[in-house]
Amino acid sequence: GNLEIVADTAGSHKATLATMAIPSTGKWYWEVKAYRSGAANNGGGAVGVAEATAINSTAASGTRLGEASSSSWVVSITSFDAKHANNADYADYLNGGTVVNDTAVIGIAVDMDNDKMWLSYGGTWGNAGGTGNPVTGANPAFSGEFAGKTIFPAGAVTVDSGSGYLWANFGQKSFKHTVPTGFKSLCTQNLDDTFSGDEVNDPSKYFGVVKWTGDGASPRSVGGLNFQPDLVWLKERSEDRDNMIYDAVRGVGSTSITISNGWASNHSAGPNAMDAEQYGFLSAYNSNGFAVSDGTNSGGNANMYTNKSGETYVAWCWDAGTSGGANTDGGVDVDSPNQWVNATAGISITKYRGPGSGTINVGHGLNTAPEFMFIKNTGITETNFVYHENMHPTDPADYYILFNGPDIVANYNIFGDTEPTDTLTYFGSSNSVNDADQDIMLYAFTSIAGFSHCGVYEGNNNSDGPFIYLGFRPAYIMIKNIDETKNWAIVDSTRDPDNPVQHVLAADGYAGGKTYDAWNSAADIDFLSNGFKIRNSTADINGSSKTHVYIAFAEHPFKTSRAR
Repeated sequence: GNLEIVADTAGSHKATLATMAIPSTGKWYWEVKAYRSGAANNGGGAVGVAEATAINSTAASGTRLGEASSSSWVVSITSFDAKHANNADYADYLNGGTVVNDTAVIGIAVDMDNDKMWLSYGGTWGNAGGTGNPVTGANPAFSGEFAGKTIFPAGAVTVDSGSGYLWANFGQKSFKHTVPTGFKSLCTQNLDDTFSGDEVNDPSKYFGVVKWTGDGASPRSVGGLNFQPDLVWLKERSEDRDNMIYDAVRGVGSTSITISNGWASNHSAGPNAMDAEQYGFLSAYNSNGFAVSDGTNSGGNANMYTNKSGETYVAWCWDAGTSGGANTDGGVDVDSPNQWVNATAGISITKYRGPGSGTINVGHGLNTAPEFMFIKNTGITETNFVYHENMHPTDPADYYILFNGPDIVANYNIFGDTEPTDTLTYFGSSNSVNDADQDIMLYAFTSIAGFSHCGVYEGNNNSDGPFIYLGFRPAYIMIKNIDETKNWAIVDSTRDPDNPVQHVLAADGYAGGKTYDAWNSAADIDFLSNGFKIRNSTADINGSSKTHVYIAFAEHPFKTSRAR
């Protein structure tokens, strides 16, 4: 898709990104045919790469690709300068090329492994202090610019009169010029597989969502997963009830954590906070799901939390791998079998106790730094703290977000003012995260290409909201506006198999029974083959100029996904 840009009316400006981001590794090549009628000064345009924020199809002069307010790296199709942020890094980079009354072909080669980019005209690579050579790595137009960024092929064309167009070839037909040795065409066929073996390109082997209508049976088996879950997050939809979390480390029975109000199991607090021992609980992990059983209540509500007749429920489930041995990576040892790790899926669950004072570190087992964590002291009425790597642009570990309340980011020494490493997580002296007498649960996640993604976006308070690239079609997204007192919003494709996705549940709330579960109005989010698009102006998911963090899990990686 997005193969052609046409500007055919006087004064028009058209610009777009490709639907596919450039992978963070590998060497990639594509071509763009450019044409503009009339005189040499009849408009302009650019070809290259850009971040998603750089594109505005009606952008005014000064904010277009390659210009001052544009996060893009391009060659101008007027001056043929190589430009970034209105700086002509190399003047006349493509040696006097022209697209006026001609069908020029511009080649683009991006080496993400070495963070370099070249452009060619008529098969000749541009001059950046010497002729470029993508094969040897010599004389790139841009170097050291792309680390940590998500960039897309991009193009724009402007005409004062007449017409102009750009037409992209990502390998759907033969290239005009020779592809540099070691480079691949930028197409889904050349993307890396997600996972391997029997699990190749199948996220349902590690994450799944199930929904059911209560029938009053005890025990009641809930199936439909392609794995035995080790982490189950359960929520009633049709009534006000707490979110409940079960995991294989703590086992089954009345061991849930009710995160809506911050209490551990066997406590009651806040509206409709129910004791799982009395009102129903997860009683077994099965090969394709789990079982729920009645509690001890004799007043007709023994199953209201999990399987009351006619009530509706949903559970979000993860495969957290297997119980490992003791983890002694950190200053606080994790005894066996108190840590379960699935490094393939980027998930670990850890139970530990701290010394109760000072800053501590605990091994998480993932071999990659966690990007999202939530943590709960199970023995006290303390809050659930959340770490997200994007909750602050430079010092995320100096802050926290609350999971059991719509509180904004606050500055406090919960995470030890130290970001996680590939082996360790850090915590301060608060007994919420460092208690000698109570068990503390740590749930840690890191992004896995094609399966999961932690990220951030800025809202625009418009029904034409931001598009967020994930590299997969999502099955589940949880979003938090961290600049305002708003709820954590959870959406999934099981409750809404068709676009727009409308039903919402709040991770930090007990609401249910409304038109769209926790909300009376629809969320209106499109789940796309490569990400999601906000179609709602509500501040919870699209606050004006507000920062929103999210974690998402895949239904299909982009390599195998199709539009809904």
